Amino acid sequence: MDKAIYQNTQQQIIMLAGLVDGMPLEEFIQAAEHADALAPILDPSLWVRGHSNLDQIVRMAKALQEFQAACAKAIPALREHFIPPEDETIPLCWWDGDCFVIEKT
Repeated sequence: MDKAIYQNTQQQIIMLAGLVDGMPLEEFIQAAEHADALAPILDPSLWVRGHSNLDQIVRMAKALQEFQAACAKAIPALREHFIPPEDETIPLCWWDGDCFVIEKT
């Protein structure tokens, strides 16, 4: 892995940590599981069409919960070491080479 790919990957991981911070995953999982339990009774044909998709989304949400827990431990250190001062910008370079600059507000 070259330096640029390493740095881009690191920036994306930090960005993902910020995206899941505070996301109400437990409530989402409970609501989805509740809907999945009621759907066969309320609308069996809809449940048949949507159950496998909902199941996959719930699996992703559960995996995100683990990531969210790990991030909750790491985010304070990230904020201390990686968030630039108010007058700087944060460059976010994506894997495909496109580069976006987000100004810190």
